Amino acid sequence: MTFRAQPVSRRNRRPPRHDDQRQQRLVTLGFIAVIAVAVLMVGGVLAASYYADHLAAVATVDGTAISRDQWNAQQKVDAYRYTLLEQRINSALSAGQLDQATAQQELQYVQQEINAIPSNALEELIDRVLQEKLAAQLGITVSHAEVDAQLAKAATTPEQRKVLAIFVTPGQSPAASAAPSPTPSGSGSPAATASPSPTHSPAATRRPTATASPTTTHRPAGTPKPTPSSSPSGTPTPSPSPAAAAPSPGASPASPGASPAGPSEAQRAAARTAAEEALAALQAGRPFDQVARQYSTDASAIDGGNYGYITASDTVDPAWVKAVFALPLDGTTDVIEGADGTYRIGRVVEIVPAKTDPHYQQRIVQAGVSLAAYRDAVRGDLYRQKLSAKILAEATTGNVDQVHAWEIKINDADATKGAAITGPEVHASQILYSPNGDPSKASSLPASDPSWAAAQQKAQATADKLRAIADPAQRAAAFAAIAKAESNDTASGAHGGDLGWFTRAAMVKEFSDAVFNGTHTADEIIGPVKTQYGYHVILFVAERPAPTDRVKAIEQALAQPGADFATIAKANSDASDAPQGGDMGWIARLQLDPTVEDVLFSLRVGQVSQPIKRADGIYIYRVSERAQRPVDATQNAALQSSAFAHWYQQQKSRASIWRAPNVPAPSPSGP
Repeated sequence: MTFRAQPVSRRNRRPPRHDDQRQQRLVTLGFIAVIAVAVLMVGGVLAASYYADHLAAVATVDGTAISRDQWNAQQKVDAYRYTLLEQRINSALSAGQLDQATAQQELQYVQQEINAIPSNALEELIDRVLQEKLAAQLGITVSHAEVDAQLAKAATTPEQRKVLAIFVTPGQSPAASAAPSPTPSGSGSPAATASPSPTHSPAATRRPTATASPTTTHRPAGTPKPTPSSSPSGTPTPSPSPAAAAPSPGASPASPGASPAGPSEAQRAAARTAAEEALAALQAGRPFDQVARQYSTDASAIDGGNYGYITASDTVDPAWVKAVFALPLDGTTDVIEGADGTYRIGRVVEIVPAKTDPHYQQRIVQAGVSLAAYRDAVRGDLYRQKLSAKILAEATTGNVDQVHAWEIKINDADATKGAAITGPEVHASQILYSPNGDPSKASSLPASDPSWAAAQQKAQATADKLRAIADPAQRAAAFAAIAKAESNDTASGAHGGDLGWFTRAAMVKEFSDAVFNGTHTADEIIGPVKTQYGYHVILFVAERPAPTDRVKAIEQALAQPGADFATIAKANSDASDAPQGGDMGWIARLQLDPTVEDVLFSLRVGQVSQPIKRADGIYIYRVSERAQRPVDATQNAALQSSAFAHWYQQQKSRASIWRAPNVPAPSPSGP
């Protein structure tokens, strides 16, 4: 058998070029993968950057986030509003509706608010989110139609009327006849006059409303500068008249006929009589400026009653404003009794018609502002307005829970320097005799200058004269008269030389050494004492311990059987209502700061509180009565400005609010 070899089957080998192509494909795929990864990485970075720049939360309110885009949009809205306000101030100035000084003040305010836009815009958004939630809980809604109507209203500059006014406030003297004498600051007095001042409620947040049609008002020289009146959230709309101030824990509400701090019935009757006499004089043809100077207690009396331009939304007094806008040109109102007890007369001397801007919304868009963001701001304004109206109605309608409250306040900070008082204080008066009668230049004169010797002789003669008066009351009266007539310190001299209570640190060393060193008796004459300002004749009135020791002594006095709170308040309180025994009058809910309200409404009738440390002092409160009763006119006026702010302060303190750490804090004038 013949065997044949099996033929070997050989596999075909690929040409080298095929291997190269395969390798090239792998490299290409790898390169593509690297590019894809790089693209994904870049995309991720861009997405993260976009998220951080646009979508990241800058704040949350009870779990609801506020994005950076919303914040940026709100800043543009605010910038536009303030730009618009600035333009209107300048236009009013050009039209003669605003004087230069007032315009400058208003423009400075605008610039301050522009600088604070980043922080305040975020706080606006926080308030908007929270207030919309609160509104929903109370069944309050805002429709698209209401937003449209508000925008249409904002596009219209309201009618303005230039008014001459006569205001007669019970218990006040005519302003023109009682114009204050100038009290220069920095006159070289060793200390400013110390006078107790009430605690002020937190200042309202300043921010523009989206729907505001700012109108500025001319005020004559010497009249109060118009301040933006707070919208319900604390957002201001420029107002031609000062808003009513909220009562403070240290100030009595002064309800006429109900509180010792208010005007008496005789004062109210006298004010009405004066107002009616003024109206009769006007009707008889007597010039308005003459009548205003004779009768008006408003500062505008100095300028012949020129009250300036007002709109129908002016907050001075609704009844009076309504009467003014019902008049024809050159018409005069009757005597209008305001809710605050003031009697008012107005005359219209010029009418500036309302004017509508048909391109209002178009101008918003042209300014680079999102119309949607602007509408959101308008919606927020409406929610605030509706919330405010509801809270105010609940606080003032019918019989509401009230307490008759009393207070004792102990100042614990130096009135001149604001430092905490840790040691005793002295109450004294002074008569200053300066070389050549000029305290500010005394330190530059050499001791050998004859004017120093002349000042010393005058001071010594006065001291000897006063020491010769045996009766303490007569000595004090004579001291006050000489101080008013002769003292070169005009600040204290205007008050009979009274320096109030002061600490050792508040005075120059020589003065303090004279009154704090050694033992002095009441109404003792000290000096003359030489300082860098001249020679001081000092009337020592009294000395008292440090505030903490005073509080302990007051607590001990109140704990005694039969202790009378009013008597102890008269003798010890630093509050403005001390002469009335600390009587704060009837207090309704939302009338005072929430921290004070919580204390007052937690007390039983007849109960005295523990000492309460507050920003301006230490307070002790007592409640003598509690009842369901209607608010009086003065309380109503106070609640108009305080009710919503105090209510919202409580709601906001309870909310869970987070702010991003890299966001600027609100400005002092902000929330």
